[in-house]
Amino acid sequence: MHRETVVEKNPNNLNLERKALNRNEKDYAITVSVNVIIRMLVTLHDGGSIKRTNLAGMTRMNYGNCVKYVNLLKLLGWVDVIYNNDSHHVVITESGADIIKRFESGTELLLKVNN
Repeated sequence: MHRETVVEKNPNNLNLERKALNRNEKDYAITVSVNVIIRMLVTLHDGGSIKRTNLAGMTRMNYGNCVKYVNLLKLLGWVDVIYNNDSHHVVITESGADIIKRFESGTELLLKVNN
């Protein structure tokens, strides 16, 4: 399959190559919702290792968007994906659990300030 290469000029006159993505390459969520991220992390924290399909259902997302969010969370180091027996299991990392704690403490602080 032919991939298009685009050469761009930046203000510093450097040539930058950007290759167009094909369907087989990893795709990440471009626009994200903090609520969706927290919902996914809390679900993984409570449920342990969860298949991507089940995670999509548990977080009320379609499978394609769930995979994009999982790829993003993996890139951030908040989840790991374990491949075994032809399935992909998603687990939360220590960093992901820490994000939940930070979000919860921030929410409590915000509620105290607003009351």
